[in-house]
Amino acid sequence: MAHASEAVRVPARVREEWHHVETVEETVVRLLGVRVEARTELYEDRSLRERVREATGIDRLWRFYVATRVSFPDHDPGESGLLTRLVVSQVDDAIRETMTDHGFEDVTRRSKRSTDLGEREATLLTYGAVVPVERRRVPMEGLVAVWGDDGYHVAGGGYPATSLADALSVDGDGLDDAGGSYPEELRSLLVEAATPGERS
Repeated sequence: MAHASEAVRVPARVREEWHHVETVEETVVRLLGVRVEARTELYEDRSLRERVREATGIDRLWRFYVATRVSFPDHDPGESGLLTRLVVSQVDDAIRETMTDHGFEDVTRRSKRSTDLGEREATLLTYGAVVPVERRRVPMEGLVAVWGDDGYHVAGGGYPATSLADALSVDGDGLDDAGGSYPEELRSLLVEAATPGERS
C-alpha cells in the first residue's frame, strides 16, 4: 500500500520557481474504518510577493500552490462514490483553512463540479475571498481539484482575482496580469499534476 510521503504531485516548475513554505504530514481521520494519512506541500509565488513589496511596501502572500497526497497505508479501500465525497468534504475544509491561515477573509465556496484534467476525471471546487489591505478589500479566488489514483491526490491554489496594480493603485511590472493568466496557469498546473508522464 502507498504511503502519503510518496508522490505528492507538484509540477517541476513550481518546485523550481516557487518558494517552499511548508510540508505537513498527518494522520487525518478514519474514514469508513480505514486510517487515512496525508502529506501536504505548500508553495508561494515569492516573485509576486517581492514585486508587490517593492511597489507598495506591503509584504504578504498573494499567490500559492498546494498539493496533498491522501493514502490508506493499512488497507486500500478502492474508490467509491461515498469515499470520494468524504475526501472532497475534508479537502473543502482544508483549503478554506489554508486560505484563512494566510490572510484570505470571507472565504466562500462558489462551485463544485466534475471536470477532466488530462486523462483524469476530478472534482473541482472554486472559491471566492478577499484580502484586506489598507482599507481596501482585494478580491481573491481559489481553485482545488481532487482525483483518485492509488489513493487520492489534491492540487490547487489561490491568487488575486483582479489586477493588483489597479487594486492597490500603483504602477508595477507584473502586477496587472491577474484575472486572466493566474487561473489559466493554475489550471495548467493541475493538468500537469494529474497527467501520467508529467509527474514531478
